[in-house]
Amino acid sequence: TPYHLLIACGYASRYDDANEKHLIIVSDFANAEKYFDSISAWDNCPFATIEFLPGRYNLKNNMVSQTLLHRANGIRVQKYFDERVTTGCTAYIFNDANIEGQVAALKNKKLGGCNIYMEDGFAAYGSERLPRLGKTQLLLAKLIYGGWYQNVEILGESAHIDSIMAFYPNNIRSELRSANVSQLPRDILTNLDLGLRTKILKNLNAEVMRHQYDALIILPHSSYVRRHNIPNIIH
Repeated sequence: TPYHLLIACGYASRYDDANEKHLIIVSDFANAEKYFDSISAWDNCPFATIEFLPGRYNLKNNMVSQTLLHRANGIRVQKYFDERVTTGCTAYIFNDANIEGQVAALKNKKLGGCNIYMEDGFAAYGSERLPRLGKTQLLLAKLIYGGWYQNVEILGESAHIDSIMAFYPNNIRSELRSANVSQLPRDILTNLDLGLRTKILKNLNAEVMRHQYDALIILPHSSYVRRHNIPNIIH
């Protein structure tokens, strides 16, 4: 999501000291290509390469199409590691339930690298769980993707994640508190490079508007909002 990309760019440019950095974007959200273009054209871009993968956003809500897409993306991530990441690195993964995230974590672990789950916003603090697959569904998924596939119900709990980074470690959900959790520096977002912000706004044809608000309400993911009828509760 854009949230993930802004954190990735902020952290990579200010705190990660690797000699070579890579970014993999999966187009699972609106305007993903515009964010890709903005980061690619960013004068202070810290990434040696940026890989843009097709995602679910432009697909119809069709299980077969999405399954084939994820399988193809998984193969592309494997190939990316084979060609560009030949030694273990620190991989920052925002969604270890997705095929792309699981493949990256598995490949990096085999190379002796370290995998860090970077908070996915509300998922790291709330109580929601992703759907649990039935035995038949899980077996089918393993046949399609590979025996390594895991049905992750809580982001950050997959087998190949070594540690977690979150903005508010003390408030992280109870299931993740036994993990090695460290704090994400908050200035990743507050001091995000002006050049990047300008390019994103220009590509989105957006205008910076400053307002004085009495309150700011931050809602969880839209699926959670719809399921619990939060807009009507607020109203």
